[in-house]
Amino acid sequence: MALAPLPSAAEAGEALAETAEARELLETEGRPAIGMDADPAPYLAKLGIAEVVLPPAEILALVRLCSAAVAGRRALARHGDRWPLLERLASALPDLESLVTLIEPHILPSGEIADTASPELRRLRRRSAELTARVREILEGMLRKAGAESFLSDQFVTERGGRFVLPVRSGSSAARKGIVHGVSSSGATVFLEPMETVEMNNELVEARDKEAAEVERILADWTSRLSSRSEELEAASRLLARLDFALARGQLARQHRAVRPLLDCPAGLRVTNARHPALEEASSRRGGSVVPLTLHLDPGEATLVISGPNAGGKTVALKTVGLLAAMAYSGLHTPADELDLPPLRQILVDIGDRQSIEASLSTFSAHIKNIAAMLGELDAPALVLLDEVGTGTDPAEGVSLAMSLLEHLMGRGAITIVTTHHGALKAWAYSTPGVANAAVEFDEENLRPTYRLLMGVAGASSGLSIASRLGMEASVIEEARRKLSPATVEAEGHLRRLRELLAQAERDREEAGRLRQVLDAERRTLREGAEAAEARRKEEFARISASVLEELQRKSAALLAQVGDRRERLRLEKEKLRREAELKREIASQMQNMGIGVAHPASGLGAVRELGAGDKVLVSSLGREGIVEEADAQSALVRIGSARVRVRLTDCLEPAVEETGLPLQSLPPGVTADVTLREEIPGEIMLIGMTVEEALESLDKYLDDAFLSGRREVRVIHGHGTGRLRSAVRQFLSRHPHVESHRPGSPLEGGTGATVARLRS
Repeated sequence: MALAPLPSAAEAGEALAETAEARELLETEGRPAIGMDADPAPYLAKLGIAEVVLPPAEILALVRLCSAAVAGRRALARHGDRWPLLERLASALPDLESLVTLIEPHILPSGEIADTASPELRRLRRRSAELTARVREILEGMLRKAGAESFLSDQFVTERGGRFVLPVRSGSSAARKGIVHGVSSSGATVFLEPMETVEMNNELVEARDKEAAEVERILADWTSRLSSRSEELEAASRLLARLDFALARGQLARQHRAVRPLLDCPAGLRVTNARHPALEEASSRRGGSVVPLTLHLDPGEATLVISGPNAGGKTVALKTVGLLAAMAYSGLHTPADELDLPPLRQILVDIGDRQSIEASLSTFSAHIKNIAAMLGELDAPALVLLDEVGTGTDPAEGVSLAMSLLEHLMGRGAITIVTTHHGALKAWAYSTPGVANAAVEFDEENLRPTYRLLMGVAGASSGLSIASRLGMEASVIEEARRKLSPATVEAEGHLRRLRELLAQAERDREEAGRLRQVLDAERRTLREGAEAAEARRKEEFARISASVLEELQRKSAALLAQVGDRRERLRLEKEKLRREAELKREIASQMQNMGIGVAHPASGLGAVRELGAGDKVLVSSLGREGIVEEADAQSALVRIGSARVRVRLTDCLEPAVEETGLPLQSLPPGVTADVTLREEIPGEIMLIGMTVEEALESLDKYLDDAFLSGRREVRVIHGHGTGRLRSAVRQFLSRHPHVESHRPGSPLEGGTGATVARLRS
């Protein structure tokens, strides 16, 4: 109930942002465990009083305050900057975990101190339990003794003054064999402590007294520790209250399906589908719903005049706007689809009948007194809400006063919303710049208000129609209609026609919106169908292309297997690879034309990729593999062995096993290459005596020749020496595109002085 609007839009904006964070936290993580059973303020106040020892229940309440502070810090610390305002609150909470660790395990939820609170307390309680058991054992033995029923009043052991006793009949001989600790109210029973248990009862009482003293010492120690951190505890209480308040605002926003209002609208006012929260809750309890309020004041419009019938919703519209504005400036989200407010300093309201017999105030006097006070306090920018302005006096004077008042408020920078039944004030609103009209709708056929607010039109009061609906005799209504002036009847007719046209325009707009949604849905369905058909077409083309290519490769392999001559088979293999490459380039070109993504004609129809430095490619026109050193949108610089050539991207294929021997085709201008094969390529190369650079250049050319000649394994003789040439050779073999693997030579192959390389097949 103490909640009030904050003094500035900046402060309200921060509170609204805090509410938004709390709402998101509740929706995604749930509520952190920061609740407490009781307000800790009274117990915190006691900590400042010297010599006061808090009882267990109050210590437990303060420990729960500490636990809530720890939970608050932990709940928000792990989310980093996700909710900065809440995290800032949580990070300001003092670290009270040491108090929780010290006290919480040793105090039970009932407020009882646990045995673990101190070793001495555990020892004393154990001693008390042992003595209690021994005393009860002796007394229960007396109860079971033969003939005991002759002097006992009841068969049980009881306690008086902290000592265990037996109920004995008054006047029996047994009543004189011990210490009497009381008599029953009837006098028929005395409570006797037998002499056999006096000593043990004495020990028990002493142990219990020591236990109570130890408990008091523990409570005093805990109180002292809490008192030493009282400032931190008070800070934790304040911060937790703020955090709890933010979470409460977030929960309220969720319940009302509220929106975060904007407080920086430079001019005008926008309220879209707003619901008065109290009215919405009342309607919901009855199983109904409210008609939302939509109200827009554009920049340049400072005053809105709302007219229409009684009980049509004019005052509810005023109250809804005022309440939502107050909620927004209090940091609360508002039940609406949209609420845009300018920065405000005040919300000034005159709603209701404040007439007072005791104060000799008429309705008019009460309104004027209140409005005069508002004008004296006005500090723009302000929102001013006036209900039934200018009523309660002569209509002509009331209208003149209302016009003057509204002009004065506009001149002082206020945004004003008023309700009225005065026709002259409605006409003034039409003709005055900066003033807008609105009307609450009335269903003339059913003689009922619809509670919808129509912007841009003035409303008829419909007083005679409402009187008829409320049971006024028809003859009285008809006579009243005859007495209306022709000008009034004509004006009401024009207003009614204007409202009908506006309502029809609204219905047409809604129908157009519905049709637009239907057309959008149909267009979306057609587009999705076309896209699906195109995707199927492309998929079918890719499937057929892959099938044709696979069939060509299968038949080529079968034919090559029948060729016995090695040289002829090598020639046919090259021709096969050339034709496969041409077919793949053609497929890739067709796929690009169809919009199927292909960065460059690949040897397969696999995933699209862009060329980049370090990529391995097959230069189809050279029939050689190389490494891309740089690439742009049109060409690539490829290193093939020790040579570098610039080729078109369309000439670069993804290397595959069956394509590593493509024959020389037409070369780009300025590019020459020699791939002439010698008839016999030896199975080894001698590098001993060469420099590293000479050896690697010779090795690169040898590997090309050996690969193209069909050799699958070669021996590289580099000797032992310093090991530098051997290391360079093996590193070169590790990254060479023709080499599948390599190994040191066996003893019969030259040992570590040679390396055997396995070439790709």
